[in-house]
Order: sequence, then C-alpha cells, then structure tokens
Amino acid sequence: MMEYDGGHAPSLIWQTASSGDICVAEVDGGVTGCSKAVEIEKRPTPGVGTMLRFRLVDSQGRQAWTVLLIAGGESVEKISCRQQDFPVRKAFTASVGGVLRTVYTTVVPRDLSGDYRVDVRRDGQPLADHVVINPEQVAAVQC
Repeated sequence: MMEYDGGHAPSLIWQTASSGDICVAEVDGGVTGCSKAVEIEKRPTPGVGTMLRFRLVDSQGRQAWTVLLIAGGESVEKISCRQQDFPVRKAFTASVGGVLRTVYTTVVPRDLSGDYRVDVRRDGQPLADHVVINPEQVAAVQC
C-alpha cells in the first residue's frame, strides 16, 4: 500500500510488504527513511508520537518544522501549544502489529518546541494526549 500526501510536506508514504516498516520519501528527492515495524509495535497503544524526522521549511515567511506524527488506537484532530492550534492532515494508514497506525503531517513554528497538547478521538470519545516536538533539542517552551 502506498499513498501520496500532497499536504504540508509532499511525501510518498508506504508500508513495505516484506517487513511491515513504514517508509517516507520526499517528492523533491530529499529525505528518505523507514520506521521499523518492530519499533512501531513498541509504541504505546493508544498513543501518538513523532516519526522519522523533522524537516525545516519556509511557511508564510517564517521558518517552521514539518512533523510526521504516528498514532495507534486513536485519531488525531489537532495539536496545540500556547493557545495556538495547528491542524493535522491524515496522510497514511496501515496495520502494524495488529494495531491500526495512522501517519499525520503538521507544521509548527521553529521557535515553538515542547510538549504539545494533542486532541484525539479514542473509541469515539474526544480526549487529550500529548507529544513532544523538539527537533533542535533546545530548552523547550512549555506549551
């Protein structure tokens, strides 16, 4: 299975038939990488986290990070930090380890790192989760 995400950071996303790894290739020939299925299976379920890498882009005249999120057992509706909401775009869904995993893309400002609130839907119920987005490993802003 393969999908093209034409959203925040156009990417080709697929699951390998042989290992079940989830892989991403940037359409401009940039970063290509895979998250190993055995590592994805170890992630909390339900839960959400970052996947693979962050990519620095220019967004509306400011530097920003494109972020890939992967959720298991829940769907992500939006993320927020400091009263700012950041929409997410569903990019890819596949079963890994018997759990439906969904990859989302989002864009966050470069200068806003920390523990983001994630609004999710789990078993049809709206709940809050969290994800750490700190690509440059700096003293993070508290969200």
